[in-house]
Amino acid sequence: MSLEKDYEKIITLLENLAPVWSDAEVNQRFFSLGMAVATKGTKDQRQRLITLCDKLLERDDLSRAVNALKSFLPYIKSM
Repeated sequence: MSLEKDYEKIITLLENLAPVWSDAEVNQRFFSLGMAVATKGTKDQRQRLITLCDKLLERDDLSRAVNALKSFLPYIKSM
């Protein structure tokens, strides 16, 4: 299996689960998985990660994860 397919699985997992994760779960799980996609995924996978971050920032129940998401977005966009 190619690494590209592994990152496809990760981004798909994030797209399916992160929107229903609690604030603590986003804070604990999203960034380690998201960092893998951001640094080693394809351009399309990074764009999907950006879209997911934007969707997560629209949630008003993510008080702890908001600052990290706001810092993470420019990092992803710069890649």
